[in-house]
Amino acid sequence: MLRPVLCFAAAFGVLVGSGYARAGICDSPPTGMAVRCVDPATTNPDLPSSSRLNFAMYRQDTKPGSPLFLWMNGTEVHQRPGPAGAHVKPLRVAVEHGYRAISVPYENQNAIISICPKDPDPACSEKVRRHRLYDGPQSITHRVVSFLRYLDRTEPDRHWSVYINGDHPRWKMITVSGQSQGAGNAAFIAKEHPVDRVILFSSPYDFQKHEGGWRLAPWLSNPSRTAMERWFGGYHIWEPGAKKLEKAYAILGIPDDHIRRFSLDFTPEQRAKIPPDKIRGRYHGQGVGNPAYMADWLTFLGIGRLSDRINTGHDNYHVLEDDTDDE
Repeated sequence: MLRPVLCFAAAFGVLVGSGYARAGICDSPPTGMAVRCVDPATTNPDLPSSSRLNFAMYRQDTKPGSPLFLWMNGTEVHQRPGPAGAHVKPLRVAVEHGYRAISVPYENQNAIISICPKDPDPACSEKVRRHRLYDGPQSITHRVVSFLRYLDRTEPDRHWSVYINGDHPRWKMITVSGQSQGAGNAAFIAKEHPVDRVILFSSPYDFQKHEGGWRLAPWLSNPSRTAMERWFGGYHIWEPGAKKLEKAYAILGIPDDHIRRFSLDFTPEQRAKIPPDKIRGRYHGQGVGNPAYMADWLTFLGIGRLSDRINTGHDNYHVLEDDTDDE
């Protein structure tokens, strides 16, 4: 296991862990921000050492008890070295507006929609998500609790323990969010626990092939322990799962004015660089990758007033930026 190397950056008060070469944010965080990049094995001896790191970020002036933003990445067939979620734009926006944020790597190499559509068990996706969320030390919730305990031990003045309730996260203080598979996990958590907010990007649309068509997973219609006014979601109208997402969000019961149907396009120059058979797939993550949707992110986070669609006043083009870690 790698020995953690802790460094203090006086300009930012930042502690950075792990001996891996990492994305620049771990070593040079934005002014006024604190960042932690930590090998999961450092937080819990039951976890294997990994180059995919736990990530925490917060403003230096945030006070104990500030809301916590938990981000869960989408499917990563090959997990890249570096901090999970570090370059996700809505996470950065949340931190800039007073949230603390964390993200942990988890068992996300295989997408739910690659496992369950042909499985005859209607509960397939529920079982897979429940396993990845709750079963054993490598589950998402155990990784989150281990990381929060580690942060509390190493930064006791920050009082990270307020986000823990026994051996479980204190969900009522946590906004859960994610892209694709990660958004499905966020929805599953919000069904079973009363969270502060749930913010979904392009998921869930767990489904099975059925009688020549498809049907959505039964768990989507389970009762929600999170009040529906705390549910928010968005997807791109041209992404491959758009029809399933529209139906899934209706089954979940998300209020229509809490849903954003993103519609900005690539520029002609950008489209020319994308193989024709890949165009639709590239829309599946643009809700978190396009800064033109900033007003929608702020609405989802409860910052500012409910706004009209961000498209008003913008050219109908997607501004392509580096999508590293925008899974």
